[in-house]
Order: sequence, then C-alpha cells, then structure tokens
Amino acid sequence: MPWGRLIAAAIATLFAALPLLKQMEGLQYASVLGVALACVWLAWQRSAPVPMPIVPPDGKDQFAALVAEVMPVWRRHLGLVQQQSEKAVNDLVASFSALVQQFEQAGFTSAEGVGHQAEKRRVTIDLLTLCERELGPVIFCLEKIVESKVELMRHVHSLSEATTEMTVLADDVSQIAAQTNLLAINASIEAARAGEAGRGFAVIASEVRKLSLLSADIGRRINGRMRQVSETMALTLDSANRANESDREAITSSGHVMEDVLGHVRVLGDSAEQMRQHGSIIRGEVEKLLVALQFQDRIRQILEMLERDVARMGDAASLGSAPTAEDWLQELSTGYTMADEHDSHADGAGGQDAGGEVTFF
Repeated sequence: MPWGRLIAAAIATLFAALPLLKQMEGLQYASVLGVALACVWLAWQRSAPVPMPIVPPDGKDQFAALVAEVMPVWRRHLGLVQQQSEKAVNDLVASFSALVQQFEQAGFTSAEGVGHQAEKRRVTIDLLTLCERELGPVIFCLEKIVESKVELMRHVHSLSEATTEMTVLADDVSQIAAQTNLLAINASIEAARAGEAGRGFAVIASEVRKLSLLSADIGRRINGRMRQVSETMALTLDSANRANESDREAITSSGHVMEDVLGHVRVLGDSAEQMRQHGSIIRGEVEKLLVALQFQDRIRQILEMLERDVARMGDAASLGSAPTAEDWLQELSTGYTMADEHDSHADGAGGQDAGGEVTFF
C-alpha cells in the first residue's frame, strides 16, 4: 500500500490549516481533521490498483462457437435482402418496361425517334396545307357561281325591262289598230255616200277595217302574252334574288365553317404535338428510371461478395486461426468487380492509415 502518498496528503492538509489554528475552536478542529481524513482516503483510492477482468481459458472456444452460430444467420439475412430487393426491382423494371411499350404504342417516341416524330409533324402540317389548298378553290368556285348568278340576274332584269317595253308597244299597236278601224268606218260611210263612184273606195276601206281588226286582235294577243312573260320574268327575278341571297348566306356560312374547322384542326394538331412532346419527355424519364434501377445488379454483387467474406470469416473462426487484417483485406479486394468497391476499399484503408483522425466538414 502506498503509505507515502497518504502521509504526504495528511501533512499537506495540516500545513494548509496552520494559519488558522490560533482562531479555531472545538468544532473547527473537528472540521480540519475531517478534511485531512478525506484527502487521505481520496489519495488511497487513486493509488489502489485497477482490477483486470479474468478471461476464462475457454474464451476462444466460446467465440468460435458464437461465430459458428451467428454467421449462418447473417448469411441468411443477406440472402433474404438480396432476394427481396431483386424481386422488387425486377417488378419495377417490368412495370416501367410495360409503360415504355404503352408510350411506344401511343406514338410517344424516344430521343432516338425524333426523326420519326418530325416526320409525323410534317405529315400533319401537310394535311392542314392540303385542306386549305383543296377547300380554298371550292369556296372560290362557289363565289364564282354566285357572281355568275348575279350576272344572270342582271340579264333577266334587262329582259324584264324589254318585255315591259314590248307590252307598251303592243298597247300602242292596239291603239293604232283601233284608230285605223275608226278611219276605215269613216271611209266606208263616205264611200256609201258617193254611190257607184265610191264603190272601189268602199272595198279598200273594208279591207283596211279587216286589217285593223286583225291588228287589234294580234296586239291584244301580244299584250296578253307579254303580260304573262312579264309576270313569269318577275317571278323568276324574285326567285333568282332569293336564291342569290341564300347562296351568299350559304357561301358565307360555309366559309366560316371551313375556317372554324381548319382552326380546330390546327389547335388539335398543336395539342397533339404538345401531347407527343410531353409524352416523349415522360418516356425519357421512365427510361432513365430503368437505367437507374440497374443499381440492383451492383447491390447484388456487393451482397454476394459480403456473403462470401462472411462465410470465409466463419471458416476461419471454426479453424481457430485467422490471417492478419492486411492479408484478409488483400484477399477481399481480389473479389471486387466494380470501381466503386475499389474506391470504398481504398477510402477505408486510408482511414486506417490516418490513425483515426476525423475530418469535420
């Protein structure tokens, strides 16, 4: 027991209390004595040897048995993780592959199909141009028909005016025939007064009267016919005017409808183009996900490597002998198949060489 340390602690306590000895009473002496004893006890505690744990002689066998029991469980858990992750990723890949096929069937091409998509867009534009090119002449022909009808109506109107003039002329002929008939009657009266001398003149007056009566009848017939023609022409002109107005309204309405149809087709084409673009973007993202899901293969390789190393650790524990850490890590690195594994191994080795230093970011 280190009595020297105990005596030194007691003496140090007494010397520290010397300036106060003259002023102390009974209780103060007891306090100083208690402090001295406490210092002695603390010094004794710090100088006492630390008991070491006793390792049973069969500790190595227990560790080997522990490793033999635990390692298979670890391997089964690693296998379960590998199976579940592989199954889940395969299901995701199948689902995303089905989505890509649906996008393909819907016409949403990938980046490699930009040329095909541009060809479809060009076909849509050509279709719109063809519609405008084909519908434009139709409207132009309809407008020409209306213009020709307007020209025909002008001719019909002129003919109606001529018919009206012919009716007036027929009336004039009837009036002239009536006057000629009066003159013939007067001539016959004068010939009767003249007797035998006026017999020849009476015959001429009779013939003139017949001609005037015939002219009056023809004039009446012409006038009646011309009135019928005028009425027919008026009805025809009225029908032509209504037809012209209807044609103009029909052409105007057809033009508006065609413009609306072409406008809707353009909007539909733009919407379809936007839909194709967004669909292509979504398909590209899905394809990126398919590429990203290949991480499962890397995880599988790492898990297989860990499973082999765990099995090797179990074998070493069962044999009761193990190589050095450097040899173990060297053999472990020979099974790496990816650059990430070598980088991770190098980082771990660098951390060991650094003597446990920690870098804070």
